[in-house]
Amino acid sequence: MMSYMYDQKKRSPYQSKKTEEKKEINPYKSITIPLSQYFNDPIELYLPEKKAYQYAKDLLGAKNHQMRKVLDGIKEAKAYVDANEFALAKKTVFVLVAMSAYNAGRDPKLKRLYYFVESVINEKSIVSKKDIITLDELFTSIIAYHKQLGGSKNA
Repeated sequence: MMSYMYDQKKRSPYQSKKTEEKKEINPYKSITIPLSQYFNDPIELYLPEKKAYQYAKDLLGAKNHQMRKVLDGIKEAKAYVDANEFALAKKTVFVLVAMSAYNAGRDPKLKRLYYFVESVINEKSIVSKKDIITLDELFTSIIAYHKQLGGSKNA
């Protein structure tokens, strides 16, 4: 019997390399507290050279229209918050994680954007209306710095 041919543990060097290439690590730390608490210092978040600016620099590989797709979803969620529909707002931002994963699968340049979205949007970080408002303010600032840094030109 030649059962060893079907043994998944026996891989050629080429197959092993391909498997290793697929395993990427998210460079962003997953946020495990509400966003409104995590990003509670406006000076550290919004001013030049601070967090929003640094995120924008990290995301320069993404084109402006891809960044705007995420922002549009966040703005939609904020509209639900304004209409006192938190459950719909939460669902809308959670869908952004899946949408970003799909886009990253189609275009490797969008993996960083997906990793960012995945680390910022989760069941522990979005627990109240304030968190969605914070997400809106954060991503709006990131988009502004991304544009200022020439994000679309560098993609």
